[in-house]
Amino acid sequence: MTADRGPDDAARLLARAEDRYREIHARRPVLPRWALRMHLELNLLPGLAVYQALRDDGLPAGDARDEVARLLARVRAGTLRSGIPARRGRGAFTAFRWATRVVTRALYPVEGWRVEWVEDSPRRIAFNLHTCMYVDVLREYGAPELTAAFCALDDAIYEGVPYIRWERTQTMGSGAPYCDFAWSNPDFVPERAA
Repeated sequence: MTADRGPDDAARLLARAEDRYREIHARRPVLPRWALRMHLELNLLPGLAVYQALRDDGLPAGDARDEVARLLARVRAGTLRSGIPARRGRGAFTAFRWATRVVTRALYPVEGWRVEWVEDSPRRIAFNLHTCMYVDVLREYGAPELTAAFCALDDAIYEGVPYIRWERTQTMGSGAPYCDFAWSNPDFVPERAA
């Protein structure tokens, strides 16, 4: 933000965002599971606070959403991507499949997401989301347009990982009826029939 706006303007906006965060955090819903609280307090509310500060500063909704998407890509994508091994090699996609199953079940509970598993094979792992906490929370806070910034974070995380091909084609944040998540193994070679 400093590089784009200069240090004084960035400091002013960040101070406003911190004030906004304290306000919305104080009124946040009490959620029953730690995974839901983590998404709310580490991702949703900080992003919403920055978005609201940018809007208060007169930035149009689309521009504010795009700026939040850029900030999320810079700040969160590297941290989240660090949990994905970077090297292509034997077993890399198998390990990624296993981790995707574990992480999806642990960090995206049914109280916030309805997941429909589509494929889990050596060739591809895929699921569709039919409900999403991000969509619901941002709608409740009057900022459904901000959902697309969080969807773009997925692209920033998965694009460029050498042993997967990220294949999402639609998101609820962009108005689709569901989100499709799919990663395929670019090194997959089908077994030949004897």
